Amino acid sequence: MDVTRTISPFFLLVAALSATLIGCSSSDSTLPEPEQAVSQPAVEIPILAEPVQRTEVRLPPVDVKVLFLGNSHTAYNNVPGRVETLFESSGDRQMETRHIAGGFLDNIAARPTTMEEIRSGKWDVLVLQGQKISMSGRYLYSTEAAEQLALAANENGMQVIWFSEWGRDGVDGESIRIQAIYESLAANSEHDIVAPAGLVWDAALSENKNLALYASDGNHSNADGATLAALVLYVAITGEGVDDITWPGDENTDQEKWEILKRSTVGAASHLIIPASKDPRSRDSEQN
Repeated sequence: MDVTRTISPFFLLVAALSATLIGCSSSDSTLPEPEQAVSQPAVEIPILAEPVQRTEVRLPPVDVKVLFLGNSHTAYNNVPGRVETLFESSGDRQMETRHIAGGFLDNIAARPTTMEEIRSGKWDVLVLQGQKISMSGRYLYSTEAAEQLALAANENGMQVIWFSEWGRDGVDGESIRIQAIYESLAANSEHDIVAPAGLVWDAALSENKNLALYASDGNHSNADGATLAALVLYVAITGEGVDDITWPGDENTDQEKWEILKRSTVGAASHLIIPASKDPRSRDSEQN
């Protein structure tokens, strides 16, 4: 087994609570568990407890095009646009982004135009968010659609990044469980990466009691939460640190808060599963 996939013996015992879904809006939480979900008695899900050190910068600091597939966790406060702003403010380079939105990745994958876009050859990076996840932890949903999206991206030379979103406000351990599911999806390819936005959110809120990241619904992000998610994605996409980035865009984020968000992101790099073998430039060199 690749040592970068070794997971320390720390487990989350999933509680058998109400059978509802982690979704993209408050209405999603009322959806019944669909028939394709497989009922599980309480399961133990392995999670990444020990940070994995990143050894190489994966992408050169040049122009990059990023396709986002995700639900309202990606759309709220324009996370793709914030990633683009961060990228362009940190050097003489440009990023183009597009967000194809839907309730869950299986809904997005069902549209023929989604695969057409992935296979168009236009995009360098695919960011995937919105895997259907049981809020109670009692059910496992099919990941086939998400896997097919990632496979198509890998076959077309794109870097795949799984955007692991945060859990609901006040629900302890939910971000960890979400992270574990995205890690299992990333394990299908030696090149895929998980951006641990949820874990970074939890750490930031734990260390900064006055920091607010959630919107009023306790599910989506406010402006600061979207910025923190964008910082984590910036690290995942570029492999770079965030110390020298200045935030030119959001009037709701003052300098003090901006520094807190940047400090909170520092630990994200150590949680990314990016060995040297995942450097997309290594694939280019293999083909030459």
